[in-house]
Amino acid sequence: MDEDEWKKKPARGALKNSPCVTALEDELSQSISSCRVEADVVKTWINFLEDTWLLQLSNAETNEKRVNDELEKHEDYFVNLAIRLLSLLHTRLETASSVDSELSKVLNPRRNLEEEYLTYEAKIITTFSVVDNMKQQFLRSTGEDF
Repeated sequence: MDEDEWKKKPARGALKNSPCVTALEDELSQSISSCRVEADVVKTWINFLEDTWLLQLSNAETNEKRVNDELEKHEDYFVNLAIRLLSLLHTRLETASSVDSELSKVLNPRRNLEEEYLTYEAKIITTFSVVDNMKQQFLRSTGEDF
């Protein structure tokens, strides 16, 4: 570089004070300030979401605890109610079945007689079987052939 060129170039300090550089510095400063404001807004939003999540979680836990407490409080009542209802139904079914069997005996005497006959027949067959087994054991013990 020769001397003339050196004189034409502005000095380093002169660039700092030029209006173009000052405008760029102002624009950059405003951009940084705007980014900081946006970062603060985002940080506030994140804090709000975290607090909302914790509040919702706490509310859900409180509701679950309240429901469990109510269930425990009324559990015995529901169990006793169910037992009473089932016992009542059982009693009604027993009385209905006994009425049905008595009604059946009255309406179907022949069928009733057949059932009695089959019962006695089974008892007689069992008795003959026991007597036959006793006879075989007696004959074996005495040594006789049958």
